[in-house]
Amino acid sequence: MTIPEAATTSGFLAVLRERGGEEVVRWTHPEKLGRMQAVAGLFASEGVETEGDLRVWLCGDPAAGDGADATCSANIAKLAAVHGIGPKTIDYFKILCGEQDTAAIDMHLTRFLEQAGVRVTGYEQARAVIAGAAAELGVSAARLDHSIWTYASKAGRTWWPGRLALVSSSIDDIAVKAVNHYGDEVLKVYEVAPSTATSAQRI
Repeated sequence: MTIPEAATTSGFLAVLRERGGEEVVRWTHPEKLGRMQAVAGLFASEGVETEGDLRVWLCGDPAAGDGADATCSANIAKLAAVHGIGPKTIDYFKILCGEQDTAAIDMHLTRFLEQAGVRVTGYEQARAVIAGAAAELGVSAARLDHSIWTYASKAGRTWWPGRLALVSSSIDDIAVKAVNHYGDEVLKVYEVAPSTATSAQRI
């Protein structure tokens, strides 16, 4: 369902007030609806009305100079303060607004790494592995993220550990080893995977 008047954050909030979240996004879980409204309210209060606004708010404006990183870090902290919003959702927001140098590590990507034999100690290391493997493949981290997610989320998918054996503690080494598996099992998916996933699927 397309709602033209919801093309901006303030417009979206107005539609939510008028029609209710269940009709607009077809979600019924009260916690998810409350979280969505809280995030939209934060964006409105910060003057984030469009996709372009969100990218500058989260990722910075290249023309802004040295202060951009600190501003983005402060904005990310505000978003992370919303109950239920963690690094995965923040990274996915970045991807949705056009950032290509990150990955949103969810259960599908985590399981893929595990099945490939890649042992990571936390979210940031998992994201670094995906970024390193993407660099080896010559694609963006966001594109590899989506290719793995598409591959891993298909019902009935058989998981193959690939040719990965011993995993080093070095992120660069992990990425080089992981690309052996990614090249076999995901690059072919990369060729045909849709370019985007919907926010309702992954947030």
